[in-house]
Amino acid sequence: MNASKNLYYHCLIKGIHDKKEVEHVLSLVGLQDQQLLYRNFSHEMKCRLAIAKALLGHPAILLLDEPMEDLNNDEIASIRQLLLALNKEGITILLSSHCINHLKGLVTHHCIIEYGTIKEIKE
Repeated sequence: MNASKNLYYHCLIKGIHDKKEVEHVLSLVGLQDQQLLYRNFSHEMKCRLAIAKALLGHPAILLLDEPMEDLNNDEIASIRQLLLALNKEGITILLSSHCINHLKGLVTHHCIIEYGTIKEIKE
């Protein structure tokens, strides 16, 4: 199944019947012309598709858990640019990461949690 069909089925699950929603979300994450089957996707493409699924229905807040985990430096830079672009579209993004370097220049606020205890909050 390619990215478009994958998202189309997620739309059906979520009760979204507008086919333009799939096109819009795929263009936001840069997979609009992707015809590869999911099994042939790179890890970065799988991350982009997961973000696209989260964007279905036009959420105001996007919650991502480790969106750059196991990516190489070029892929991390690409996902960072995607997240910055989504934020410029007006989407608030909450994300978790074990790697603070992934967050530098990306976040406006952060909270460090260690063993369930908030250790630091910066705005």
